[in-house]
Amino acid sequence: IYNISKAVYQDFEWGRDLADLLFDKNKLDSDVLGAVIRGWYDLNLLTKQWEYILTILSSKEIIRNHFQYITNLLQYGVKKEEGGIPAKLLLKADSVALKIWDLLHKVDDGQDNQADRDFSHLGGELAMFWIYALSRSRKEKDKDKTGIFQPYRDRFETIINGDSEAAAQGLEMLASQLGFIYSIDQKWSRMNIIPLFNWDNDVHKARKVWEGWLGWGRLTEPLLDELIPFFKKSFHYISTESPKERERLVEWIAGISLFWMDDPLNNGWITDFLKTSNEQDRKNFASQIGHNLMSMKIETKIDLWKRWLKRYWEERNQGIPVPLGDGELIRMVEWASELGCVFPDVVEIICSVPIPKPLNHMALFSRLEKKDTDITKKYPNELARLLIHLTGDTSMPRYFCGELEKLTEKIITSGVQMDLLHSLCDNLAAIGCERAAELSSYRIKL
Repeated sequence: IYNISKAVYQDFEWGRDLADLLFDKNKLDSDVLGAVIRGWYDLNLLTKQWEYILTILSSKEIIRNHFQYITNLLQYGVKKEEGGIPAKLLLKADSVALKIWDLLHKVDDGQDNQADRDFSHLGGELAMFWIYALSRSRKEKDKDKTGIFQPYRDRFETIINGDSEAAAQGLEMLASQLGFIYSIDQKWSRMNIIPLFNWDNDVHKARKVWEGWLGWGRLTEPLLDELIPFFKKSFHYISTESPKERERLVEWIAGISLFWMDDPLNNGWITDFLKTSNEQDRKNFASQIGHNLMSMKIETKIDLWKRWLKRYWEERNQGIPVPLGDGELIRMVEWASELGCVFPDVVEIICSVPIPKPLNHMALFSRLEKKDTDITKKYPNELARLLIHLTGDTSMPRYFCGELEKLTEKIITSGVQMDLLHSLCDNLAAIGCERAAELSSYRIKL
């Protein structure tokens, strides 16, 4: 079977002859025909070759026996810039896709036992085929023309109004591409897709559109204005969803806070989230902020710090609006390695609260030691204060000693104050770091 697919890929005409032979012998359920279809996946085909393929694939018997392979072929074909389904044959391809959709619908209704319900995920792949076909159609026609061309509007509305599992999978894919759909037809999107994000309307459909959006959605400023109310309504659903979905929603909340809002504290965005989230969600939120800080320019970090991040950290230290957990605080302390531009302020904030426990998995020391940063050069005293604070707990694991000793060497070279150096080395000795005494006297040797 594998070799047949390989041979078809190497020689289209040979595959065509084999397909014709199977038709003549009425062997439309043969695995050999499935191998022929798979052999066409990666071929760059001519218009006449696509016309032949779409003609034979219009057979209901072939669709019934090979609908998974045909769906894959349609997706591959519509995505290709070269050798894909020609624009003038997109409607012919649509008719094949629609027959597969009808078959999947029958499967969900229990009317067809030939196909397994596991194939309902193909509803999502068909939705993607229609989205790509719409995009291709717009390129071939007037791309500046707004609105969703027919028949794709009908296909999308069939998915939205369907109650089958295939329709649910298709709805997830539509939501994932809402950015594209909204950009070409705001009115239709506002009437048909955006209301589905409201958990109060239909929980099952809301769950599918959120799954699609959280996984692959792309935001624009006009679309954000449409979705913000539904994001806020989703906060209290976080605890009822899977950890994976909660983590994705938290990632979006952090991204919107950092890049799309001037002050997410004053408008209640972050406050509402914190009040309706659990400790793990808040820990993930802090991790996402740290991750985004890594790729920010210095100017952006300074602006963010002044606008709301400093105030946010100070309020979280005070337990506003909910108590600050140690796991969340550890992730926030790790921000220090990315905030060298405001490092003295950061040290002051970190040292104003007790040491978070346990520090077993904190990455701050390794990031400061390995990162190409000016913190050790510009702020040796502030870094020493931070390290003194964090090493004040003798239960700190000894496996941090290597990183702590290297950081101590760096701040010695940068001219750290002797009293701070001695205090730090005393802490290192209490933890069990072997070089503590050596480092404490290192300056004198110099």
